[in-house]
Amino acid sequence: MKNRYIIFIFISSSIFSQTAFPGLDSWTHANSLGLAGGGYIIPSQNEFRNAGSLARPDRLFQLSLIKYPASITAQSIIINGSYNQHYFGLFIKNINYGTFDFRTDDNIKMGTFTAGDTHFKIGYARHVYKDKLVLGTNAGIFLSQIDNYNAKLITASPSILLKGNAISLGVSIEKLARIFESYTNENIKLHPSFVFSLYKSYTQFPLEAELSFSKSKEMKSNISTLSFLYMLSIKSYVKAGISSNRLNRITGNSFAKNLMNDIGFGFGYDFDDFGAKSSNSVDYPDFAHKLSINVSRHDSEGVLICGSGIGMSMVANRYKKVRAALCMNQDMAKLSREHNNANVLVLGSRLISEEEAIKCFIMFINTKFEGG
Repeated sequence: MKNRYIIFIFISSSIFSQTAFPGLDSWTHANSLGLAGGGYIIPSQNEFRNAGSLARPDRLFQLSLIKYPASITAQSIIINGSYNQHYFGLFIKNINYGTFDFRTDDNIKMGTFTAGDTHFKIGYARHVYKDKLVLGTNAGIFLSQIDNYNAKLITASPSILLKGNAISLGVSIEKLARIFESYTNENIKLHPSFVFSLYKSYTQFPLEAELSFSKSKEMKSNISTLSFLYMLSIKSYVKAGISSNRLNRITGNSFAKNLMNDIGFGFGYDFDDFGAKSSNSVDYPDFAHKLSINVSRHDSEGVLICGSGIGMSMVANRYKKVRAALCMNQDMAKLSREHNNANVLVLGSRLISEEEAIKCFIMFINTKFEGG
């Protein structure tokens, strides 16, 4: 039994922490990370935790990959759509806590074990009063694993969303759960969390803000989160958030210390995919035309890829305001921006490696025109 000592501590710390299943609250999506756990009803930046947000979708697919310190990784996939005024969503979230050592009381290594959580959810929402009042719910299966120990839960989260032109209000209940299998024989009970969210967009500034309050018997105090989204351009934005989370780890009564305990910050860049949706042979000019028209009309930027990159460059440069540059390395990508103010990066898949192509893209978007 000595070689199970570390596992027992790991399980016990999970049970007696702020929640018996911390994976239910883990930030597995870049939006939550950048907004410090907020963003319940901010359009385009939520994970549909308030299912009412499904009725105001502006994207159909999201993939998020996060790498935390200590080899902890998190992934999430969100797919949503609608049919005949009914809105649906599919969510898959996973967090891998890494690999740990089996050690005896004498600190002798006996082996390793892994730990992770996975949450499968489906969501549904519909308008119940014009386009202002939305009812929704999420339901799913939560699977947790620590070595050979497993836990299984059925989860649900009903919600309501009142939408306005500049102000929206949301209420949701999280962690409504039925435990079917637990790590131990202890009688574990989950308490639901009630989340109240207030969202406002400002017409005089490209700014959106949300204030959320979460209340549960499991928490020693309520959690308050203030989140912001500031648009730098049509496609790029900065997001940030501050939260009073983890109050059970804070001593003293300092309001500033409590408020600034959790801070999130992130940068985002939205893009449109005009590319082929299969590996079948296609006429590359069709896709070059679509992207070039978009860049010309919206003064945006783009990336084109074909076999050599030559054909894409010839098509794109026929359009006004489009300055396409075929680049084979990072130096060419940098100079095309600094000296030529290129707004379309063209790559030849037969002539450049995937690794070098990624480096060219990063250099391209991070380099500015020097003027002249």
